[in-house]
Amino acid sequence: MIFMKTINQAWTLAQTPKEGWPSADDFALVENKLPKVGPNQALTRTIYLSLDPYQWGRRRNGVEHPGDICHGRTVSEIVESRMTNYRPGDLVFNTNGWQKFGLIGDGVDGFGYMHWISNICRTWVGSSCFAQKQIFRIYL
Repeated sequence: MIFMKTINQAWTLAQTPKEGWPSADDFALVENKLPKVGPNQALTRTIYLSLDPYQWGRRRNGVEHPGDICHGRTVSEIVESRMTNYRPGDLVFNTNGWQKFGLIGDGVDGFGYMHWISNICRTWVGSSCFAQKQIFRIYL
């Protein structure tokens, strides 16, 4: 896989934000090793990240703590899978947060509330999986 690296980049909360707008001092870019895929887990690569206004409230109210990966829902591509229902290339709606790669499956927290994973490619009715991926990339 051409894009596969051994390093994962992630944005973490550097400090509990003060009042007002976010500032560069509120965030830190960190690099870690890619997480290892365990039994009934899959490694995903973030394609789209949702940046919603409510996320700022989570940070200010202490739901996220300094050092935590910033929360965010994502559309991701399965890169490696040890799950029977997911294979490389599948697209999923998950919660990787503000990082390039993340895990889904057994034992993965999902930021404390989002354990649901949707296989986008296989749940849509109609044309081929390839065509669905192309449509999804265009309209999101």
